[in-house]
Amino acid sequence: MRPDIIYDSSGQGLHIDNNRVNIVEDSAQFDRRGRLDIPYYANNHFGDKITVTFRFFDFPGGDTEQVLMSNCHASGKYGSIEIALRPSTDEVLFRIDTMISGMNEIAVPYQKKAWNNVRMTYDGQYLRGQVNSEENREMVRGYIQNRDRGVSIGQCGIRRRETKRAYVGYIDEDKTRTKANKEKPPPYEKKQTPNIGVRPGAQVESAYLLACNTIMHQKPTHIAPDEVQWNNYSHLAFK
Repeated sequence: MRPDIIYDSSGQGLHIDNNRVNIVEDSAQFDRRGRLDIPYYANNHFGDKITVTFRFFDFPGGDTEQVLMSNCHASGKYGSIEIALRPSTDEVLFRIDTMISGMNEIAVPYQKKAWNNVRMTYDGQYLRGQVNSEENREMVRGYIQNRDRGVSIGQCGIRRRETKRAYVGYIDEDKTRTKANKEKPPPYEKKQTPNIGVRPGAQVESAYLLACNTIMHQKPTHIAPDEVQWNNYSHLAFK
């Protein structure tokens, strides 16, 4: 039997830790015990843009909620970027935790025992989740919070007392594009602007966005994620 190989084919050469994940027909097989870890993303500052795409095929036997990908804490805290399954409602959960909007969650239905194509994007204005042809979105602002652990795929947690939110099924074609950086980004600047009849707090919110775009030297936040000049890109290949 050939050895299972999981590697980053993006050209970035990111290290992938394989913890009991098997490869079946060029897809990663998760049996509630397996997990993939990408340590590079530990303590990374993601900025305000990220895109994650992959496809999955679930099977019965996982936890009540199952992590597909997340930079979740070892303490069991949700990741600041996270995609999970809730089989009881047939939904994929998309979560993001930012410095301004805090934790946000949206849900999109998926098909059980079938391949589902997933896409999560955040562009500094909206969190968008898509599963096949279904899509949901929510207005979100601010830099993505960093976490002290890298990105995990298939489950979270490393201690026996924690719920690992373990996944059972297959994952394929995992791609992550971010503005991740080991250096801490400058803080959002609070700049008061004249009150011109807008709703309370709107002038402060606008100043945050203006400061963000100026400091980060990025394209305007309405630009689609595919048009952003990403400085980090990982693509997991399963052979």
